[in-house]
Amino acid sequence: MKELKGTEKQIKWAENIRKEFLKIADDLLGLTKTEEYKTWLNNRYDTTEENEFIKLLEDLKQNDSSKFWIENRYDFEDIQSSLKDFIVLESDVPTRVHGLVIEFIKKINENVKE
Repeated sequence: MKELKGTEKQIKWAENIRKEFLKIADDLLGLTKTEEYKTWLNNRYDTTEENEFIKLLEDLKQNDSSKFWIENRYDFEDIQSSLKDFIVLESDVPTRVHGLVIEFIKKINENVKE
């Protein structure tokens, strides 16, 4: 992972945000690796979102802008909240994992373009 750029204060703040975000992202990525999810995914014709999700996570891990992490912290909190709700509700797991992946991609892509 790249060292963050910015002022000392920005870097310290952004490091905490990035650390929490990557934990959330790793938890979600772990859910996409379950057998139940893989079986569900294999029955679909289009896996574009999952491939985009994995690439997006790798790209984000290389983002060294403190400003990016600080400005997008609330979206990461929304994703974390959705993930916590998901873990509590266990029905229709693959569809909901997929929904979280799509939500994650949309939120990040919206902010990267700004």
